[in-house]
Amino acid sequence: MTGDIVVASIELQGVDLTSDPAASPPVVPTVVFDVCADVSGYNVVDKDGQSIVPPDRAATSSLEVSVYNYGYPDQTQWRVGYVVPAEDLACGG
Repeated sequence: MTGDIVVASIELQGVDLTSDPAASPPVVPTVVFDVCADVSGYNVVDKDGQSIVPPDRAATSSLEVSVYNYGYPDQTQWRVGYVVPAEDLACGG
């Protein structure tokens, strides 16, 4: 992999600070964002250094990003929970 993926835009979609770590499964504070990632400067290459990215790949990628805090209210404990394609989000570019 070469290059960088850059956040082109980010929009807050929801905040739920409910915390019940003893529940099964645990309920933890969660924040969800819609993110448009600029992938135009990012490339994946094979062992010979040749790009394996399709030439028609879009310059941006729409993502839903969720972060969790199992140690809330400790603000240093926020961690990415998941990143999935956001099919209903249209990125520009």
